[in-house]
Amino acid sequence: MKLVEVCNSIERAIFDGDDKLPEPITLKEFRGGKLKGADIGRYRIIEQNPNTKSEFARRSREGHKILWVFKDGEYYARYEDGILHKGQESYKRSIEIKYEISNFRKLDNDKVVAISDIAYGDVTIKGVKLIKGKRGMFLGMPSTKDQSGTWHENISIPRSFKESILEEMLVKAKE
Repeated sequence: MKLVEVCNSIERAIFDGDDKLPEPITLKEFRGGKLKGADIGRYRIIEQNPNTKSEFARRSREGHKILWVFKDGEYYARYEDGILHKGQESYKRSIEIKYEISNFRKLDNDKVVAISDIAYGDVTIKGVKLIKGKRGMFLGMPSTKDQSGTWHENISIPRSFKESILEEMLVKAKE
């Protein structure tokens, strides 16, 4: 049986109440009975927890049928609404965050190349910096220095979102 067929069967069992699972698949409860899924050989397939703050939880609450597939304990694929999306790239591409770069200013500085504001939804992050580091360019989020001299970002955003902003700011800096 192909992995997508296994996921189809588990989806029907969890979300549609179909109790006719092919052998050897049996549903199990995970996280203290809060989530359902199954272990099949080297794979664990588990439903998306709708009670988290993630984009996938939001989509789950909206009615999308989302399962996560792990192989040997590592993320392997996401199954959503009948489609199996394999690999990390499918995970990154599935979260689309629309944003706008505003107040972009190039700086005549050896370290800080540019500074801008990033707006997405009703949130604006002011003072996002394009920084030239020892290992290349990176995005510097607004941050604060603690008493020991260590810098800490004041806001955390998903890596894929940060990479997208970095790419766009690099293009703007070259213009």
